[in-house]
Amino acid sequence: RNERAGCNLRLEAVDIVAGPAARWRHSATHVRIGSRDVLVVLGGRGTDAKTFSLDEGWLLDCDELSWKCCPIFATDGSLPCARHSHAAAAIASQGLLMICGGLD
Repeated sequence: RNERAGCNLRLEAVDIVAGPAARWRHSATHVRIGSRDVLVVLGGRGTDAKTFSLDEGWLLDCDELSWKCCPIFATDGSLPCARHSHAAAAIASQGLLMICGGLD
């Protein structure tokens, strides 16, 4: 525990649960779903030569530290193509996640 200038820092060991495979060039966006804090991880590039772009969406419940794989749909009901090197932003007032740019 480190206490300095009124700031209390604490490190705790947590159990690692199965979640998304290793990736890079993905987006990770904090959103609120109801009263829950959630980290949304979208797409990215896989770590092996066979996987160029990933089409997965993962949710990390920040309170329970548990992962869920989930389908991601566009507002018209279609699935976005596999994507990496993109940006994502939460639009809290509308309950949406906007994905911009990137490569497939």
